[in-house]
Amino acid sequence: MKSKNSGRYGRPEEAVDRKKQAKLSRIALFYLKSKSGLDAPARFDVVSVYMDPQAPPVIRLYKNAFDLLL
Repeated sequence: MKSKNSGRYGRPEEAVDRKKQAKLSRIALFYLKSKSGLDAPARFDVVSVYMDPQAPPVIRLYKNAFDLLL
């Protein structure tokens, strides 16, 4: 999940860039290997929360946002 309260540096989901995707992929592989679950289905979802003090939060869910990066 990524949240922001200003659009100055882009939308929250844009912060989940290739570098962050690679890091999350490495963490996921480590976890799956430790649980003997390399054959288990897995996916990466991204939840974006934009919080404006003048309005209700805007929440977006991106299912299966990116593939496992090796």
